[in-house]
Amino acid sequence: MIDGVRISHDYHDKIRDRLKKLDITFDERMACVVFLSEICRSLKYESYDCGKDVDEISSILGIEISEARKIIEILENVHAITVIKRGQTKVITVNPEGAYRGDLNHHAEVMDRYKTEVVPLRPDLRPAS
Repeated sequence: MIDGVRISHDYHDKIRDRLKKLDITFDERMACVVFLSEICRSLKYESYDCGKDVDEISSILGIEISEARKIIEILENVHAITVIKRGQTKVITVNPEGAYRGDLNHHAEVMDRYKTEVVPLRPDLRPAS
């Protein structure tokens, strides 16, 4: 696929397995999976940024914002997403190795941007030295 959405099965499997290890209910796990799916569907073109904020995704899915915030916290804790602040806006980001929307010929550039813009904010994302 040259242009479109790519979601790594390995990424999805790792996140699903990490969610299973948490002390949360099946319904909470499923809510996380659905929320993550909506985040991935909303990725900006050739970016790791979600094009929608938590309020918008909550509205799309028909869930309360308080529930969405819990889901976001869980997804951050299992390293499915990273929320970063840009000015007054909180941007949901996804590791482009796991989910990517755009021309695969530009994927390496997006990965490089992600590594310089997001990874330094999350020491837990850095490779062990």
